[in-house]
Amino acid sequence: MIEYITLKCQHILNKINTEENTTIKVENLMDPQRVFVVPLSLHRTLYTSCIVFPPEDIDSFDPSWLNPRRYKHQRIWENFKEGEADELALKAFKTIGGYPKPLPGRRRKKSLEEQIWKYLS
Repeated sequence: MIEYITLKCQHILNKINTEENTTIKVENLMDPQRVFVVPLSLHRTLYTSCIVFPPEDIDSFDPSWLNPRRYKHQRIWENFKEGEADELALKAFKTIGGYPKPLPGRRRKKSLEEQIWKYLS
C-alpha cells in the first residue's frame, strides 16, 4: 500500500519541490521483518522514533515529534475496524503487485575457508 500511495501522491510532492525549491522525497525503505514492530521503536541510523498520530494531524506535523526524548505519540494504532483497508490493499496489489522477493545472496566463487587461507599464506 505504501508504494501505491507514494505513486498516487508523487505529483503533489513534485509540485511542492518545484514551488519551494526543495528536494523532499518519500521512499519505502521498510524492511519486511520490521513491518510489525511496535511503534516507538528507534530508527537504526537516525536519531528518531517511529511514532503514530491520527491522519487529521498531518498538516500540523513537525519533525520534532520524532525526537526520542520528547516524542509526540498517540496509541491510535489500536483503533481500527476489521477489513477497513481491504479495498485499498486490493487496489494497490492490482496496480503495484505483491511485495518484491529479496534477491538471493551472491554465491562466492571460493569458499570462505579458501578466502581466509589466501590472506594467511
